[in-house]
Amino acid sequence: MLSTASAAAHMIATPDWFGGRPRPIESLCERYGNDNARGFAASGIASELFARTKHVHRCGSNWLEPLQAAAVLHGIGRNFGQTRHEAHGRNIVLGQGIAGFDGDMVNVIASAVFLHRGALLADPDVLLDSLPTDMTRPARCVAAVLRIAVVLMDVRGDLGYLDDTRTALRWHVSSEDAAEAATEAADLWDQVMPRPLTFRRESAGQHAARRSDGLQAAGYRMAQGLIQTIGRRRANVVPGADIEELHQFRVASRRLRAVLRATRPAFGRPVLAPLETVVRDMTRATNAVRDLDVMLEAFQGFSAPRRTPTLWRHMLADRQAREREMYEALDGKTYRRFEREAEAFLHERHPWACAASRPWARKRVHDAAPKLVQRGLDRVLSYREGVASGEDGPLHNLRLACKRLRYTAELLGVGVPGAKNRIVKPVKAMQESLGDWNDAQVHGAYVARYAAGRSRGEIDPAALRDIVELNANKQRRALHMFHAQWAAFVGDESRAAPLHQQ
Repeated sequence: MLSTASAAAHMIATPDWFGGRPRPIESLCERYGNDNARGFAASGIASELFARTKHVHRCGSNWLEPLQAAAVLHGIGRNFGQTRHEAHGRNIVLGQGIAGFDGDMVNVIASAVFLHRGALLADPDVLLDSLPTDMTRPARCVAAVLRIAVVLMDVRGDLGYLDDTRTALRWHVSSEDAAEAATEAADLWDQVMPRPLTFRRESAGQHAARRSDGLQAAGYRMAQGLIQTIGRRRANVVPGADIEELHQFRVASRRLRAVLRATRPAFGRPVLAPLETVVRDMTRATNAVRDLDVMLEAFQGFSAPRRTPTLWRHMLADRQAREREMYEALDGKTYRRFEREAEAFLHERHPWACAASRPWARKRVHDAAPKLVQRGLDRVLSYREGVASGEDGPLHNLRLACKRLRYTAELLGVGVPGAKNRIVKPVKAMQESLGDWNDAQVHGAYVARYAAGRSRGEIDPAALRDIVELNANKQRRALHMFHAQWAAFVGDESRAAPLHQQ
């Protein structure tokens, strides 16, 4: 998908052929006072519409130039009157011809100019009756695309995400006005194209799973949105960037792993393994920097910069070294591997182009989600004995199980009544408490390694003891909070009945 910046540049660009070879549309535009800037803008939007729906209309790239020509000329009849300028434009094109285009192609361009606006008062095929049979369908496509492009240009609507995972195409655009106008202008598209098209305003939930989705379609769309988010976030993860940028990049990466894991029954483990592996490696490349950022923030509260300046300087130098390693991974083969695997997944696992044969792939979210969330819930509850033992190992594993259950319930919760209050909120609270406990453990181990590698003259034992004790208290408080949350979670009788029976 084109980024906003590249799409904007594309929308105002002059078509490659304009003035580039003997095809004197330029002289026709000059003779009739055509608004070329407006025509170029319409041409840019039309070109993007055509390219991104090519898998639907299946017209060859040789039809792009006639579309661009029609877009440039769509307003050429305005100087003869605004009310019927599309008819004047058609007459100009038919009467004057366009050097370089044969008569049939001139008819295609003229018909598109005529149909680009206004009510469809007659069967559009009547205008194309004289065309050879093999040109009729592409001619319809040219007219339908131009009709939408001109409207989007008029309302300054930017094209966003195209959801093509179900029968009706749904294109998300930048505003409610653009969505309404473009949907109305898609009336010709709906008559002549194999799949209807509607427009919606861009929203945070445009990639979310829907109850009626097949599991493969839901997984594909959610993964597609997160892959795009990772690409945008990666561009902001640069030296000197705010720590929040790295955090959001990590969140998107973790959520992509969660989507792949949650919808794995639809695709199969072998299919997802290459993408899952590289996303894991990419996330791991950021772990050390994230841990040091959290540690620096926590130790600042312990007055570490003032009481143990050598430890503080050591942590800052360590972070710089880990940051260099992270950028090497994100600028090098790790991220390039992610781009390749993500592109392969989106190309090869589209629910229409490559419908998976697995039974889970066709299950609707409202049928599949309760069972998949139940699996995660059972896994979390299976740690009862481990939590009771007081050992660290089960708590670490439970933290990961809580994270996976929370993401699965958030991603597929539309198919589980009450998922937010019954599962997501309490599991998120336990995950955060266990996360604080784990961070305190990591911080304590870091200080111990630092102290072990220094002579007595290089450290202040009293200051280090205070920091270690404060950190240990933080660990105990987090663990105490978790046990209270855990007791309430496992004691809730509403979780006794399987979710798919509720």
